[in-house]
Amino acid sequence: MISISGNIERLVRQLDDVQARQIPYALSRALNDTARDVIEAERLHMVSVFDRPTRWTLNAFRVERSSKSNLVATVERKSAVGRRFYLEVQAEGGARPQTGLERAMGYRLKYAGQIVAVTPAAGMRLTAAGNMSPAMVSRVIAAVQVQLDRQQNTTARSRMRAPSRAQYFVPRPGSKLSPGIWERRGKRTLRKVMHFTTAVPTYTPRFKFEEVAVRRSRETFEANFYRWLQHALATAK
Repeated sequence: MISISGNIERLVRQLDDVQARQIPYALSRALNDTARDVIEAERLHMVSVFDRPTRWTLNAFRVERSSKSNLVATVERKSAVGRRFYLEVQAEGGARPQTGLERAMGYRLKYAGQIVAVTPAAGMRLTAAGNMSPAMVSRVIAAVQVQLDRQQNTTARSRMRAPSRAQYFVPRPGSKLSPGIWERRGKRTLRKVMHFTTAVPTYTPRFKFEEVAVRRSRETFEANFYRWLQHALATAK
């Protein structure tokens, strides 16, 4: 979150009383426009530093608008979540929190090892943004009995009816297969769809939210203010 305010004391001293009365209106409008300029600059920055950011990521911030009685506009994230916000991790660096999928697998999956992180393997279908396909993830975790609704899982009878249908499993302890979830089709086709790792994913800082916000607000605030002041003076009664 960053708050934007303006310092216009020098200008105020140059105005008469009638003109000075228009300043709160012009300043409030300018702050709101500047906050929107900051959000647009953050979007462009995300496109440059992230690989195919999703629409949700590009629209992660909102403006808490200024008013004539509260001359501060704030750019803040839209969704308040209990855990550390993922863009904050990208901005500050450090360990990535576990995802809901990773926590669910750790609690529900019959797996002898430890699951700290889950990443896509070659057999996983990806979205246009490079994330794991939600539909395929749901199908996979149902097959290995992670979901609570056991009735949705593949049964032995259904496997007999459709021998070519994909079957998903976690290798048993001592298996030559690496930790994760594997897909089997028929008797010959075997490929991995998810990796299990015990290493905590960490990030180096690359989302320079505050730096971009400060630079863009300095670039646009003055022009925004003078534009709105001229409008206010031209329409003042």
